[in-house]
Amino acid sequence: MNIDTRTAGDVQILDCRGSLTLGRGTKVLHDAVLSSLKTGRKAILLNLKEVDYVDSGGIGELVSSLTTAMRQGGNLKLVNVSRKVQDVLSLAKAIDLFELHYDEETALQSFTKAGSSNSGR
Repeated sequence: MNIDTRTAGDVQILDCRGSLTLGRGTKVLHDAVLSSLKTGRKAILLNLKEVDYVDSGGIGELVSSLTTAMRQGGNLKLVNVSRKVQDVLSLAKAIDLFELHYDEETALQSFTKAGSSNSGR
């Protein structure tokens, strides 16, 4: 797992590539989310367009990252989630925890809309 970081307004975008699996993959994501939060970036968008595989450890880290962001007054949303990754989230009964979006523009706009929930699903 590799992550490139960029910003769009107040939103920190984490462009993820590779496999989100227990071990290095989960550590890289964990560190990137914590780094964003430590620098004051509370709105985090995970771009999963280039994530080809997620295991149970990866699902756990996604949930943990969401929880960490919310505890610090922030939010974490997902964009460009492949059908394969959506299926894994569904099987783990974790899909309803996340706000999913199918394009970055809609995802970015959702951070400014009060009360938006699962608007991209």
